[in-house]
Amino acid sequence: MRKIQLLLFVSVILMGLIVAGCSSTPATPAPTDTPEVHPGQALVTNCCSTCHSIGVIENAKYDEGGWKVTVERMVKSGATLNVEQQVQVIDYLAKTYPKQ
Repeated sequence: MRKIQLLLFVSVILMGLIVAGCSSTPATPAPTDTPEVHPGQALVTNCCSTCHSIGVIENAKYDEGGWKVTVERMVKSGATLNVEQQVQVIDYLAKTYPKQ
């Protein structure tokens, strides 16, 4: 009789664990999408940092107009960015290193 009671007790516990496991909130899956990288970031890394360290760029805090003037001045000084690339760089810099 004790074996039946023990078996019944263990069965009830196992069923409780199974039910609890099935009704729990599933774990949040790890994000599979990598964050989208701004297209201007690669341009800054590849074009601007050939003459300037990233630290110089990080320390310069401008609004969008200030970054536009700066990028246009750099293009006149020899930076090879077409108009579309300039827009991307200006947008990236204004969002990443805004005037405070």
